Amino acid sequence: MATASIPSPNSTAKNLFAFVSSQHARLQLKFDDQQHLVLTIPKSESTYIIDVCVAMDVANMDAEESNRLSVEQVLSTVVQPSRFVQETRTVWPDVLETVGYRGLEPDGYALDTLTIPTSSASNTWFRTAALDFLSDGRMVVSMYGGDVWFVSGIDESLLNLKWKRFASGLYEPLGLKVVQDAIYVTCKDRIVRLHDRNGDGEADFYENFSDDTDVSVNFHAFNFDLQTDPDGYFYYAKGGHGADYAIPGSILRISPDGKNREVFATGFRVPNGMGALPNGMMTCSDNQGQWMPSSKINLLKPRGYYGWSPTYDGKGKWSADGGKIDINKIVPPTTFDPPLVWIPHDIDNSSGGQVFVDDARWGPLAGRLLHTSFGKGWLSYLMMQEVEGVNQAAIVRLPFDFRTGIMRGRVNPKDGQLYVVGLQGWNGSGRLGLQESGIQRLRYTGKPWRMVTDALVEHDLLKLRFNFAIDPKSILEPNAVKAIQWNYKWQASYGSERYSPTTGAIGTDVLQIDRIVVGDDGKSVTIHSKDVRPVDQLQLRLRLRGEDGELFQEEVLWTIHKVPTRR
Repeated sequence: MATASIPSPNSTAKNLFAFVSSQHARLQLKFDDQQHLVLTIPKSESTYIIDVCVAMDVANMDAEESNRLSVEQVLSTVVQPSRFVQETRTVWPDVLETVGYRGLEPDGYALDTLTIPTSSASNTWFRTAALDFLSDGRMVVSMYGGDVWFVSGIDESLLNLKWKRFASGLYEPLGLKVVQDAIYVTCKDRIVRLHDRNGDGEADFYENFSDDTDVSVNFHAFNFDLQTDPDGYFYYAKGGHGADYAIPGSILRISPDGKNREVFATGFRVPNGMGALPNGMMTCSDNQGQWMPSSKINLLKPRGYYGWSPTYDGKGKWSADGGKIDINKIVPPTTFDPPLVWIPHDIDNSSGGQVFVDDARWGPLAGRLLHTSFGKGWLSYLMMQEVEGVNQAAIVRLPFDFRTGIMRGRVNPKDGQLYVVGLQGWNGSGRLGLQESGIQRLRYTGKPWRMVTDALVEHDLLKLRFNFAIDPKSILEPNAVKAIQWNYKWQASYGSERYSPTTGAIGTDVLQIDRIVVGDDGKSVTIHSKDVRPVDQLQLRLRLRGEDGELFQEEVLWTIHKVPTRR
């Protein structure tokens, strides 16, 4: 049995002693130059148990006395970890009950609310951070403060919701993914796989599935989301702003067994959310700030660089690689991989993650990539287009005000509907009145839902498709179609003004429309304009009528990187 003890060199913590005890004799316990207590465990082919003890306020105790005390206490209290997975006594036996409520159903979609408990015996702060579903329809939801809860009783009525605490003590769990009913959680220090080995409804083994090589303590240095691709690889995003990481602002890719990890892409400021497309491609959002002109959604590629650069720090609170990198010597790249779509600051000041809904039960919005807004509490859908190998998209905001800033979404396999969660904290220029937590369901009612279904750029024209017929006379009405366009400036300073694509000065350009044509089937509108060009942002506002005379108003926000050549 090897033991070691060491007093703290910090004068403010002079009565703190740390002890380790193990059958492995080469453990090293010491304070580094920043007074972090570091335990070094050599690589080993065998498994062994290490007891770590920290003694506080042991006044008048010298090292020899502390060593003797550690041996006596540790040897008398050593517990085999396997004991905890054999016990059947639950730690949190209480099941909380709440009553949710269904939203109004004037048209195709309704916004339902799953009511969250106000208190618990374990004093949980119910700040909902991420969610997913087990195959039986139970929801798994993490709380920013470290809990994971099961929510059952999710049915059409939402009248009998039951909440059971499953795990606790996790470090800012902002991502959660269920894979074959195994629960994986992204924390600030690692990905954890939670096991319930004795079947009592509580996690009894917190497996260190993938250890993170960086734990930056700045409040802004988060690990975001958790997604998987068809090959079983895991992905999550590390923020750049506020991080001490050697490669700040990156997407990490972890092998299905958790043994290998790699940097997949770089250049992210605050990437609060990712998404996974059926073809295996991943998406990731980012938020306006330094080196980030506006919020955006990126379609990721291996080794891609997406614009953020660590050329500033937090004045002693954080810096790139903990200060080892001289930020004054950093030379930012001159280009970056463009996003799938830019989003104006007044539409999404702080982006969340994306979710692809592939369940036909969700109605006309199914089969699309959805985007959440943490800052505004809004949900949008994308219409993507590939032009000569270049990806670009248009985005449309849905007319629903969620109760909180939303950032994670999943589809429930039992009902095929979309569920989203979020929380609220710092949110400059966000929508007023957002609550600090919320779980809501966007449910398809079966009623008609009118929408733009596709947005295509062609040479000298823009083409829109609809899921209903347009009255050809309505395109002749004043303000039937209006459009302006602008560019952003990629720079080290915070955000960007709007710049004219033609002059480069601050301002926007009006898109001059030559003519508008309704297709033969009535379900498409072609906007002819010689001003169609590559722009960061095109704002298209529609005021049309269906063939039944009903007014249809919509705003399409477009990013055009490439205009097809004339055929």
